[in-house]
Amino acid sequence: MPVIDQRKIVPRTGSIYPEPYASGMAGRSSLRLGDAGGLTQFGANLVSVEPGAKSSLRHWHRHEDYS
Repeated sequence: MPVIDQRKIVPRTGSIYPEPYASGMAGRSSLRLGDAGGLTQFGANLVSVEPGAKSSLRHWHRHEDYS
């Protein structure tokens, strides 16, 4: 796999959460490294947060490992 140039990836900011949860994600951005590298079975993200921001809400995944 070639080296991924992070400068060429458009950062995603904000949140897909509805309010009032979305405002807690202000100051969060992520680079979708898995997409840039062509991964299809799982994701890899580089998340940056400003002071006071959250990377995500507490959550879990129940069905991702089933075929």
